[in-house]
Amino acid sequence: MTDTNEKVQNVELTELEKSQGSNDAIFSGKRLDLIQNVKVKVTAVMGESEISVSELFNLKEDSILKLDQDSNTPIKIMLDDKIIAKGSLVVVDDNFGVQISDVVKE
Repeated sequence: MTDTNEKVQNVELTELEKSQGSNDAIFSGKRLDLIQNVKVKVTAVMGESEISVSELFNLKEDSILKLDQDSNTPIKIMLDDKIIAKGSLVVVDDNFGVQISDVVKE
């Protein structure tokens, strides 16, 4: 419940601009150095498969789940639900990796 004696004022926000004489990166009006250490989860998607619940319950060791992509289709690199890059599957030591071949432009 608001007090009828309270005063409400509009606030005008000005867009941040690059500092004079500074070479710091600006992204959408914000300095990248302020967020460069923030962790984000990136996902590599090789493909998808749609199966019934019955098929799901019948999966066991050595079962094969066929994906909707062929072996030459680029792997999608995603941030949240947005594709940010594409690449190909590589082996790095004993792990899989993705070699970026294309960065998606907005």
